[in-house]
Amino acid sequence: MDAFLKRVESLTSEEIALIASAQAAAQRTARGQAYRQGRQNVARLDEGGAVAARIEESFLNAVRESGFTGEKVRAQSAVRWAGLAAAFRAELSADECEALESAWLSGLEQAASELAAAV
Repeated sequence: MDAFLKRVESLTSEEIALIASAQAAAQRTARGQAYRQGRQNVARLDEGGAVAARIEESFLNAVRESGFTGEKVRAQSAVRWAGLAAAFRAELSADECEALESAWLSGLEQAASELAAAV
């Protein structure tokens, strides 16, 4: 979990924007059963609130540090669910983890691709 939080805190403004964009795209399409079930499973866990609070704090630190001014709520949601999936992987199916992490991973992959193309 600590590695995930450190990665969140190191997000750049561009990465946050790309995660928000990936989350918006995912929200426009029908989310699958695995996504809904994964959210329900995590929401039932007693420890979920404390873990979510740590993720939120790390994300808001990244927003402040990077100077990001865009669609924060979408990116925040994607980061929260990805972090909860990472923290509670043992309680989720592989499909649920993949669904909860999809916007986070998509945004980071796109940022890496754009960085590689710029070099």
